[in-house]
Parts: sequence; C-alpha cells; structure tokens
Amino acid sequence: MSQMDQILSGSVAFYPLGEGQVNLAVLGILDLFEKAGVTYRVGDMTTEFKGPESNVMALLGALVAYAGAHSKYVMDIKLSNTCGL
Repeated sequence: MSQMDQILSGSVAFYPLGEGQVNLAVLGILDLFEKAGVTYRVGDMTTEFKGPESNVMALLGALVAYAGAHSKYVMDIKLSNTCGL
C-alpha cells in the first residue's frame, strides 16, 4: 500500500477547560468527525476513528483549529497505521 493510500486509525479525547457549556463544545467536535469522511465511534471519554491518511490528517487539523477557537483545551490524540477501529 502506498503512502497516499495508507489507512490510519486512532482516538481523540477532548477536554474543554473552563468552558461553561461543555456539551456544546463537544458537539462541535463531533460534527467535525461527521464531515471528515472517516469511520468513527463515540465512547464515554474518547472518539475512535479510522480512514484514509489524508482525511485523518485534515480532521486532526480541523479539530485543533476548532478547539483553539472555542476554548482552552487538552486533547489527547493517538494514531496508528496498524491497529484500531
């Protein structure tokens, strides 16, 4: 499989800090997964995902941009080209 065809999987845990409306911040993050062209599964504390490398990398950029524009945050991101969802 070429680098361009590579499938990546991973998980994201997003923690908005000092945010009065945490649910709204999290829903905005989840909307990005819906639009990203990746398979994803929402858990209690993390969202797992899998998709083409270009989609995953674009999603990660969108997540960071959204989070930074809406709150101070901690985001734990794990990536793998071997295991996952």
